[in-house]
Amino acid sequence: MQQSIQLVSVGRHTRLGDVLERAVEDVSFETVRSEDFPDGNAEKRRLLFAISGDGTGANDELSALTRRILSGGCSFEGSVCGAVADGERGGALHADVLKLLLALNGAGCAIANGPCVEASRNLKNLSYQSGDEKIFPFELYGMQARALARRLMAFEAEEEGAKRLRFVSTLESEGAGRDWREALGRELAKHGGAFAEDGGPADATLLLCENTSNIPGETTLRMLDGFDACALSCIVASPRFGADFYCMQILERACLQGACSLAPYGFAVCDGATAAEALAVDAMFENAGRAIRKLLQ
Repeated sequence: MQQSIQLVSVGRHTRLGDVLERAVEDVSFETVRSEDFPDGNAEKRRLLFAISGDGTGANDELSALTRRILSGGCSFEGSVCGAVADGERGGALHADVLKLLLALNGAGCAIANGPCVEASRNLKNLSYQSGDEKIFPFELYGMQARALARRLMAFEAEEEGAKRLRFVSTLESEGAGRDWREALGRELAKHGGAFAEDGGPADATLLLCENTSNIPGETTLRMLDGFDACALSCIVASPRFGADFYCMQILERACLQGACSLAPYGFAVCDGATAAEALAVDAMFENAGRAIRKLLQ
C-alpha cells in the first residue's frame, strides 16, 4: 500500500482548504481533482476525499464521482478511504458521503474506522459529537481531520492466510442462524478459515442480519454498539426493497459512530429473500460465499 495519502478534492472549497492543511501537515500527500479520478488504477491507495457542499448541502461533483465508481471499470482493492465533508446543511451531504463510501467499498476499498469528519456551517456539531466544548471549534475541526489522516496512514490491509472469523447472527429465528453458521462454516473450511470460539480472538467479524423494515432492529443495533475495533463484513438478507438504505445505517452505526472498519466488499446482499429463503437459493448463497472468500484473501 502507498505510504502517502491521495487527497481527492470534490467541489469548491473555502474554509476546508485551511482544515486540510492541518490534516496532512505531517504526512506525504498528493492532490487530484475529482473529475480526474479514478484514473484507471486505484488499488493499494490511502484515499482522503475532501468534500464541500453548496448552500443546499448538495455537491454535483460528488454525485458524479459516485456514479462513475458504481459504473465499474476501476478496482480499489487493497485501498482504504475516509472523507472530510464541509457543508452549510449536513443532511443531504451526509447521505451522499455514505453513498460514496458504499460505492467505494463495493469496488474493493476498505473503510477506515471513524471514516468521516463532517462540519456544519457553525461547527457546533463537532463539539456536540466529541463532548469537548473547551476547544475552539475550528481548532477541533483541524484536530479531527488530522486524526483521520493518521488513521489512514496507520491502516494496514489484512495479511493473506487462514483466518478466524467471529460469527454474529441477529436473525429472529435461532434455527435459521444455526443453519447459516453451519453452511458458512463449511465454506470457510474449504478455504482454510474457521469460526472463532465464543469469546475467543478473531481476525474479523461476520454479521448476519435481515432487513425486514429498512431500519436495523434493536438487536442488530445493540450488537453493532458492542463491537470492539474490528474489520466488519455483513451478509444482509433483504426481503424488503431498500437494502442500500439499510446498509447505509449499518455503516453509520458500526463505523462512523462505532469502532469498526468495514472490510472490502463488506456487504453481501441477498436481495428479495428472507434469510431462510436465501440459504436455499444457490445463487444467493454463492453471493455470501464470495464475501467469505474475500475476507480470507
